Amino acid sequence: MRHTDSHRPATGSRRRLIEELRRMSDEELERRAEDDPDVPVARTSGSLEPLPLAKRVRRKLRLSQREFAERYGLSLRSLQQWEQRRRELPEATRSYLLVIEQIPEIVGEAYASARDRSPSS
Repeated sequence: MRHTDSHRPATGSRRRLIEELRRMSDEELERRAEDDPDVPVARTSGSLEPLPLAKRVRRKLRLSQREFAERYGLSLRSLQQWEQRRRELPEATRSYLLVIEQIPEIVGEAYASARDRSPSS
């Protein structure tokens, strides 16, 4: 992927980062990638594959499964199943997650406001 100049770190910073990464062992690199929510890959049986969308969005926001489910009105159990690829993500939920990924604060506030205004069942 080509980066625009606005997304590139300063040349000196980039060189230092490259040198730092070169000094790391494979295990350290993998651990660093696993801890970084902006790295959307998961290791399964020795190969890398994209993280499930729900997990990628949640990790990017640095929320626990419970926090994410509560903040955005999702079933905790469904979230767990989507993240573990045990259940297929419905298209409407996929769209909702993509919106959350783009504007998480606004979606969270809108959901909270709607939840607070809805009559009790």
